[in-house]
Amino acid sequence: MSRGTMLLGVLLLSTARLPAFEELAPEQAWFEQARFGMFIHWGAYSLRGVEASWPLFSGQVPREEYEALPARFDPTQFDARAVARLAKRAGMKYLILTSKHHDGFAMFDTKLSDYSIAHAPYGRDICRMMMDAARAEGLRVGFYFSLCDWHHPDYMTAQPTGDPGPGLLPLELDPARWERFVRFMHGQVRDLCTNYGKLDVMWFDGGWERTAEQWKSEGLHAMIRELQSPILINNRGSGGFGDYATPEQTVPGRGMSGPWETCMTINGTWAYNPNDRNFKSADDLLTVLASTASGGGNLLLNVGPMPTGEIQPEFVERLEAMGRWLAVNGASIYGTDAGPPRMSPENRVTMAKRRLYVHLLAPPEDGKLVLHALRNEVLDAHLLSTKQALGVSRAGDEVTVDLSGLSGDLKHEVVVVRFSGDLDASEVFEAGADGVVSLAARDVTAHGRAVCYQEGYDDIGCWWELGDWVSWKVRVAREGDCDVVVNQGAPPGQGGTYVLYVGDQGVLATVTETTGWTDYREVTVGRVHLKPGVHELSLRPHALKAFALMNVKWVKLVPR
Repeated sequence: MSRGTMLLGVLLLSTARLPAFEELAPEQAWFEQARFGMFIHWGAYSLRGVEASWPLFSGQVPREEYEALPARFDPTQFDARAVARLAKRAGMKYLILTSKHHDGFAMFDTKLSDYSIAHAPYGRDICRMMMDAARAEGLRVGFYFSLCDWHHPDYMTAQPTGDPGPGLLPLELDPARWERFVRFMHGQVRDLCTNYGKLDVMWFDGGWERTAEQWKSEGLHAMIRELQSPILINNRGSGGFGDYATPEQTVPGRGMSGPWETCMTINGTWAYNPNDRNFKSADDLLTVLASTASGGGNLLLNVGPMPTGEIQPEFVERLEAMGRWLAVNGASIYGTDAGPPRMSPENRVTMAKRRLYVHLLAPPEDGKLVLHALRNEVLDAHLLSTKQALGVSRAGDEVTVDLSGLSGDLKHEVVVVRFSGDLDASEVFEAGADGVVSLAARDVTAHGRAVCYQEGYDDIGCWWELGDWVSWKVRVAREGDCDVVVNQGAPPGQGGTYVLYVGDQGVLATVTETTGWTDYREVTVGRVHLKPGVHELSLRPHALKAFALMNVKWVKLVPR
């Protein structure tokens, strides 16, 4: 076990309490009202039925064969209006189209390269067609754009593994060639921002291959905002210049503190893959939608069109089912805020206008829906889909809604609970019978761009931003000293230092390296003196040794 050094918390506030994301401007607030959007991954790679770009990197498809695909790309059945109408029927509010993936093939008519749809047999500007069609259906629009470009002769990859991949350029930077590439890349983004009307989102990817300084991200973002204000820009490769976080293929347990959006596939592949039959059901997808909204986030759900340009029937079927559910229950998703996660842990809760929307993922077998730590006066409750009134009773801070009079399968039904005043459902953790205050990862409040509760590991992870921090509220009954014990894991070479605050006291601690992220060790990091009352306990990075700080399973305050 190791011990940290006591510090005055105020000394580190200037670095440890940086905001995660600025609040969205009023003209950008549509994003957090929308909650549901369509992602489209499409390119010449659909001809091979393989993932977008990555088979080129891995050598699964030889470079010569891969880069010959555009010469055969002719999606004659593509109907942009039909795709936009599908998104609208699904209840989606915005649409993001891949303008260029990592392979460098542009789905727009760029004058800076011949490697584009304009030089394929199809010859028509798919980006223009899709943006026009989506706007005509009342959808907000944006472009996905990869900063990296594995086709461009001046691009030089820098994969984290140190392996540039078969046929890709080496790691070493040639300054003159890199400068040419950056001018080219910025020029393509300028084309998208000047030739395709009003854009609502610029969705970057591929930023992991180089630093924000090498991408010249600050200048790139300044140009975009000058041309397309009040556009939203995501956080990938942005060096701190983005507006929102983008977890991929997962929903952060308990959500994130700033604006965020989970991007996810319907099967396991971003691009069209006829061999990938592992489709999520409509039931699964509605669960994901409820989970993102209950954490205050959006769901950007992906489709990969077929080589013909059509959307495969399995995707259409699921999207239309989601649309039918939203047509009845949309008030529980659109324009809602995150609900208290421990109020009904087995279900999901959103809220808006002094209404709690409880999404029944696990309807109670006894017909009694118990809502924990709800101190407000409850006015009434009803089922959203039918408006049927439901009985309500209270016992202390617990409210029970009687569902016993309802028939049929209640999964994905939504119970509406109206309450008075500002919501009082704060989560404060107290000592157990042994006097120990135990704080589990699943109960954390995460603040930041990436750090979150990882449900699959039941820990706190994705901690690679210095400005990210996590907190719990604790109630102390008696004055006294407590040891602070953190159950944490970090593989060799990772880690760093962090400050553990309890109230106004701070303990500087060093991460203990273990054999891996999920090899957790109990580390006593220091001692604090606590007076009776409610305190905030927080962990805030001080310095990163390498990529990420640590994963945390739990924290305990152990009385001396």
